[in-house]
Amino acid sequence: MKILMTGLGACSGIAKGKAKIIRNLEKIEEIEEGSILVMPYFSPLCVIHLPKVKGILTEFGGKTCHGAIIAREFNIPCIVSLNKATTKIKEDQEIYIDGKTGEIYEI
Repeated sequence: MKILMTGLGACSGIAKGKAKIIRNLEKIEEIEEGSILVMPYFSPLCVIHLPKVKGILTEFGGKTCHGAIIAREFNIPCIVSLNKATTKIKEDQEIYIDGKTGEIYEI
């Protein structure tokens, strides 16, 4: 596997799945079971969809941002501070994430 990008690991764990890019919260309903959520930032409006996702990736935030805290509560691997993740990662791209190291791999 090849490293696609690296950010700040905010909740440990690994996940593999298709990336779902959400740039606009109006599209949050499009989240599919088993996807990895990729957003500029995490919004409280996303919480009800978390049982569907395997991982959370955000462009902004740190270990104490809302998305990181919620990810730890739901025990979902999370990586934050991923500059331009919503453009570097493609819709439905198969990726593997490591929430401890903050690494995202192409599959």
